[in-house]
Amino acid sequence: METRATIIILLDGRRVIIPNASVYSSSVTVNTARPLRRSQYDIGIGYGDGIAEARAAILKAIAKVEAIVSDPAPEVIVFDLAASSVNLRVRWWTPSKGFNLVKVQGEVLEGVKTALDAKGIDIPYATQVMLFHDQTEDADGHRDAQREGWPPRRKRPERSDNGQGAN
Repeated sequence: METRATIIILLDGRRVIIPNASVYSSSVTVNTARPLRRSQYDIGIGYGDGIAEARAAILKAIAKVEAIVSDPAPEVIVFDLAASSVNLRVRWWTPSKGFNLVKVQGEVLEGVKTALDAKGIDIPYATQVMLFHDQTEDADGHRDAQREGWPPRRKRPERSDNGQGAN
Protein backbone atom coordinates (compact mmCIF):
# COMPACT_ATOMS: atom_id res chain seq x y z
CA MET A 1 0.00 0.00 0.00
CA GLU A 2 1.41 3.34 -1.05
CA THR A 3 0.27 6.91 -0.46
CA ARG A 4 -2.07 7.18 -3.45
CA ALA A 5 -2.59 3.57 -4.54
CA THR A 6 -2.49 -0.07 -3.49
CA ILE A 7 -0.49 -2.37 -5.74
CA ILE A 8 -1.41 -6.05 -5.93
CA ILE A 9 0.42 -8.75 -7.88
CA LEU A 10 -2.08 -11.38 -9.08
CA LEU A 11 -1.31 -15.10 -9.08
CA ASP A 12 -0.96 -15.04 -12.88
CA GLY A 13 1.76 -12.35 -12.61
CA ARG A 14 -0.32 -9.31 -13.55
CA ARG A 15 0.10 -6.12 -11.52
CA VAL A 16 -3.05 -4.29 -10.44
CA ILE A 17 -2.96 -0.68 -9.24
CA ILE A 18 -6.04 0.36 -7.25
CA PRO A 19 -6.52 3.97 -6.16
CA ASN A 20 -6.71 4.10 -2.36
CA ALA A 21 -10.00 6.00 -2.60
CA SER A 22 -11.48 2.82 -4.13
CA VAL A 23 -9.84 0.58 -1.52
CA TYR A 24 -11.29 2.64 1.34
CA SER A 25 -14.79 2.96 -0.13
CA SER A 26 -15.33 -0.41 -1.85
CA SER A 27 -15.19 -4.05 -0.90
CA VAL A 28 -12.06 -6.02 -1.72
CA THR A 29 -12.03 -9.79 -2.24
CA VAL A 30 -8.88 -11.51 -0.98
CA ASN A 31 -8.78 -15.05 -2.34
CA THR A 32 -5.81 -16.11 -0.21
CA ALA A 33 -6.93 -14.66 3.14
CA ARG A 34 -8.13 -18.01 4.51
CA PRO A 35 -6.10 -21.23 4.57
CA LEU A 36 -8.57 -23.11 2.31
CA ARG A 37 -10.49 -22.10 -0.80
CA ARG A 38 -13.54 -23.84 -2.25
CA SER A 39 -13.94 -24.46 -5.97
CA GLN A 40 -16.90 -25.89 -7.83
CA TYR A 41 -17.97 -27.11 -11.25
CA ASP A 42 -21.34 -28.23 -12.64
CA ILE A 43 -21.49 -31.52 -14.56
CA GLY A 44 -24.58 -32.89 -16.30
CA ILE A 45 -25.43 -36.58 -16.41
CA GLY A 46 -28.16 -38.31 -18.39
CA TYR A 47 -31.63 -38.69 -16.94
CA GLY A 48 -31.33 -42.45 -17.33
CA ASP A 49 -28.15 -42.63 -15.24
CA GLY A 50 -28.01 -43.23 -11.50
CA ILE A 51 -27.22 -40.19 -9.36
CA ALA A 52 -25.73 -42.27 -6.53
CA GLU A 53 -23.44 -44.15 -8.93
CA ALA A 54 -22.31 -40.90 -10.58
CA ARG A 55 -21.72 -39.26 -7.18
CA ALA A 56 -19.59 -42.19 -6.01
CA ALA A 57 -17.52 -42.21 -9.21
CA ILE A 58 -16.95 -38.44 -9.04
CA LEU A 59 -15.92 -38.48 -5.37
CA LYS A 60 -13.53 -41.37 -5.98
CA ALA A 61 -11.99 -39.54 -8.95
CA ILE A 62 -11.43 -36.23 -7.19
CA ALA A 63 -9.99 -37.95 -4.11
CA LYS A 64 -7.01 -38.86 -6.34
CA VAL A 65 -6.16 -35.20 -7.01
CA GLU A 66 -3.23 -34.32 -4.73
CA ALA A 67 -4.23 -30.72 -3.96
CA ILE A 68 -7.74 -31.51 -2.75
CA VAL A 69 -8.09 -31.72 1.03
CA SER A 70 -10.32 -34.30 2.73
CA ASP A 71 -11.59 -31.97 5.48
CA PRO A 72 -13.93 -30.39 4.62
CA ALA A 73 -14.92 -33.27 2.41
CA PRO A 74 -15.66 -32.81 -1.31
CA GLU A 75 -19.34 -33.06 -2.18
CA VAL A 76 -21.59 -33.74 -5.15
CA ILE A 77 -25.05 -32.17 -4.98
CA VAL A 78 -27.96 -32.41 -7.42
CA PHE A 79 -28.23 -28.79 -8.46
CA ASP A 80 -30.59 -28.65 -11.43
CA LEU A 81 -33.00 -30.80 -13.39
CA ALA A 82 -32.22 -29.22 -16.74
CA ALA A 83 -33.74 -29.82 -20.15
CA SER A 84 -31.09 -32.32 -21.28
CA SER A 85 -29.37 -33.43 -18.08
CA VAL A 86 -29.41 -33.82 -14.31
CA ASN A 87 -26.80 -31.27 -13.24
CA LEU A 88 -24.52 -32.14 -10.36
CA ARG A 89 -22.52 -29.45 -8.58
CA VAL A 90 -19.10 -30.79 -7.61
CA ARG A 91 -17.43 -28.82 -4.80
CA TRP A 92 -13.96 -29.31 -3.33
CA TRP A 93 -11.45 -27.48 -1.13
CA THR A 94 -7.77 -26.74 -1.78
CA PRO A 95 -5.13 -24.81 0.13
CA SER A 96 -5.34 -21.11 -0.82
CA LYS A 97 -1.61 -20.91 -1.46
CA GLY A 98 0.84 -23.24 -3.13
CA PHE A 99 -1.37 -24.74 -5.86
CA ASN A 100 -2.41 -23.56 -9.31
CA LEU A 101 -6.22 -23.66 -9.08
CA VAL A 102 -6.67 -23.80 -12.87
CA LYS A 103 -4.42 -26.86 -13.02
CA VAL A 104 -6.26 -28.46 -10.09
CA GLN A 105 -9.62 -27.88 -11.81
CA GLY A 106 -8.22 -29.45 -14.99
CA GLU A 107 -7.15 -32.52 -13.03
CA VAL A 108 -10.57 -32.73 -11.40
CA LEU A 109 -12.44 -32.49 -14.71
CA GLU A 110 -10.18 -35.01 -16.45
CA GLY A 111 -10.60 -37.45 -13.57
CA VAL A 112 -14.38 -36.98 -13.49
CA LYS A 113 -14.75 -37.46 -17.26
CA THR A 114 -12.60 -40.60 -17.17
CA ALA A 115 -14.51 -42.02 -14.18
CA LEU A 116 -17.95 -41.36 -15.69
CA ASP A 117 -16.88 -42.86 -19.02
CA ALA A 118 -15.60 -45.98 -17.23
CA LYS A 119 -19.00 -46.41 -15.53
CA GLY A 120 -20.93 -45.81 -18.78
CA ILE A 121 -22.55 -42.66 -17.35
CA ASP A 122 -23.60 -40.26 -20.07
CA ILE A 123 -22.56 -36.60 -20.15
CA PRO A 124 -25.24 -35.44 -22.59
CA TYR A 125 -25.10 -32.56 -25.02
CA ALA A 126 -27.74 -29.91 -24.71
CA THR A 127 -30.60 -30.76 -27.06
CA GLN A 128 -33.30 -28.65 -28.59
CA VAL A 129 -36.27 -29.72 -30.67
CA MET A 130 -37.50 -27.37 -33.37
CA LEU A 131 -40.79 -28.04 -35.13
CA PHE A 132 -41.54 -26.41 -38.46
CA HIS A 133 -44.82 -26.17 -40.26
CA ASP A 134 -45.91 -24.74 -43.59
CA GLN A 135 -47.24 -21.30 -42.74
CA THR A 136 -49.05 -21.08 -46.04
CA GLU A 137 -51.54 -23.79 -45.13
CA ASP A 138 -55.16 -22.86 -44.53
CA ALA A 139 -54.81 -24.44 -41.07
CA ASP A 140 -52.01 -22.07 -40.01
CA GLY A 141 -52.88 -20.49 -36.70
CA HIS A 142 -55.74 -22.92 -35.99
CA ARG A 143 -54.47 -25.27 -33.31
CA ASP A 144 -57.19 -27.86 -33.87
CA ALA A 145 -56.26 -28.18 -37.54
CA GLN A 146 -52.45 -27.84 -37.41
CA ARG A 147 -50.50 -31.05 -37.55
CA GLU A 148 -46.90 -30.20 -36.58
CA GLY A 149 -45.97 -29.70 -32.96
CA TRP A 150 -49.37 -29.67 -31.31
CA PRO A 151 -50.92 -32.65 -29.58
CA PRO A 152 -54.43 -33.37 -30.76
CA ARG A 153 -56.97 -31.49 -28.71
CA ARG A 154 -59.25 -33.81 -26.76
CA LYS A 155 -62.95 -33.25 -27.06
CA ARG A 156 -64.78 -32.77 -23.82
CA PRO A 157 -67.57 -35.21 -23.07
CA GLU A 158 -71.00 -33.70 -23.40
CA ARG A 159 -72.87 -33.09 -20.17
CA SER A 160 -76.17 -34.87 -19.78
CA ASP A 161 -77.68 -32.09 -17.66
CA ASN A 162 -77.36 -29.48 -20.42
CA GLY A 163 -74.92 -27.47 -18.27
CA GLN A 164 -77.61 -26.71 -15.68
CA GLY A 165 -76.05 -28.82 -12.90
CA ALA A 166 -77.90 -31.39 -10.79
CA ASN A 167 -80.78 -30.17 -8.62
